Order: sequence, then structure tokens, then C-alpha cells
Amino acid sequence: MCDGNAPSFYWHDDCYISILIRLTAGRSLLGNIEMKIMKPKSIILAVMAFSALAAVSSQGATIVLTNTGGLGALIDEVSSGTFAVPEISGLSVTIVSITSTGTGSGTLQLNSSGTSFGINSLGTTSDDASAFDAALSETTTISFNKEVQISKIDFISFGASDVFMFAGQSIVSSDLSSSVFTFSTPLTIAANTSFSISATAGTIGLESIDLTAIPEPSTALLGGIGLLALFRRRR
Repeated sequence: MCDGNAPSFYWHDDCYISILIRLTAGRSLLGNIEMKIMKPKSIILAVMAFSALAAVSSQGATIVLTNTGGLGALIDEVSSGTFAVPEISGLSVTIVSITSTGTGSGTLQLNSSGTSFGINSLGTTSDDASAFDAALSETTTISFNKEVQISKIDFISFGASDVFMFAGQSIVSSDLSSSVFTFSTPLTIAANTSFSISATAGTIGLESIDLTAIPEPSTALLGGIGLLALFRRRR
């Protein structure tokens, strides 16, 4: 409920002040004009509500894959598991599988260096431990617990004839701008849906990806209901 009383020539409800203007000519009433103005407290509440709803609607961030911090530091030297994404609250990633034709020790791990992220086929001397090697068919399959939209991928060491596959999207060097690939339309991946990442030609490392986590419809609906309730309150 809004506080305060309006002057006598105003009338008001919980969150609005209505001003009634009478149009006259001499003693004749030509008509009325009514203006409804939100009270200051209502404006503040409305801004807070819209801000909260926007926060519920989506969260976007650059996901760092190097070991300098963020997700990359958490998934360095791991073979499987589920990990919280530090850059986005409530988002987690699951390492479903890692495969390689490397004939080393047989142990496969995700690996992050200070500048690059990839797969380490341990014991394979020809392997670049912090990149995806097409010669070894290094592939990782992952999933997110929420629907995500991926807008950009930042690469390292992307050669002129290299090819990278990201969730079915083929990327070549001519698609990049200063090592960054930007999707013409953000790539949408449904919650708990596995997708694969690999190099099909060359040796390519990743530095980061830009993504937005989309909340479940029920979460957004609750935020909308709360916003509607705020403006339906009456004294």
C-alpha cells in the first residue's frame, strides 16, 4: 500500500494519484480530463520488481576456460563429474565423456593451461595437452543443467586450414575475427542435452565462451506473478 494523502481535489488509490481537471466555458462544463500519476513509492517498487524479474529471466557471462580462474580452473585435470559454473549462479556443467585415439597411458583428462583449454591424452608424446588434436580425434561431450544460448567462442592457435566442431557447428578460420567466432544467431542448447566439442582438422585450443543461461519457464512465471501481484494491490 502506498503512503500519504492527496490534496482534496485529488483522489487516489493504493499506488496512483489521479488528477481531475474540469474544462469549463463560463458556467458551462465542457468535459473532464483525468490524469493518473504513479506515486514515488510505487515507482521505486516498480523499478525493483522489474529489476528482479530481469535477473530471473537470464544470466549471461564470459566463461573462462583457462586455469587463470572461473570454470577452467575447476575442470583442469578432470575426467568426469559435475561442476558449478562460477560465472553464472545456479548453472552447472557435466563432463559426460572424453575420447581419444591416443595410445598413451589410457587416461584422458580435460586440461587447462594459462592460455588454452583442451584434452590431455596422457602418455601420448604427440599430444598438445591443452588443445583439441584432430590427429587423435580428441572429443569431449558435456551438458548444462539449464538451457543455454552460446553467442561467442574465443580460440587459441587456430590455423588457416583448421576446422573445429562445436555442438554440430563447423567452424573454419575464415569465420573468425581476431580469434573469436560469433554465432549469427546464438546457439541454443536445451537443458541436460549432451553435445560434443572437437577439432576435425589441426590442433585448436579454447580460451573462453560467451553464454546466457535461460531459466525454466516455471521460474520466470513465478517472477511474473509476483510482479503482477504488486500492481494489483489495493487498499
